[in-house]
Amino acid sequence: MARATGGDVVVRLMGEVAELRQELRATQDDVRDITTSVEAMMVSMESMLVGLRSMAGRIQRMESNAGRMTRLLGILAESTSERFDRVEKRLDALEGKG
Repeated sequence: MARATGGDVVVRLMGEVAELRQELRATQDDVRDITTSVEAMMVSMESMLVGLRSMAGRIQRMESNAGRMTRLLGILAESTSERFDRVEKRLDALEGKG
């Protein structure tokens, strides 16, 4: 009887071991899937960072160009104002002579 009971216990233990092996394999598969997903996400994030750095560089160049354009427009406005003043003086002088 003890031998029969011991045999039943061994059979149950073998069943549990088989079940644990299946769970272990399934868990290993899940870990591989997660690892693959994480690696793909990392590649995607790296790609996104490269794109963001590139965009930041373009924005910085645009800001630099806008600054130069602002300075040039200021110079143009000052030059135009000076020319306007000279033309106005000439007109005043012509009107005074007339």
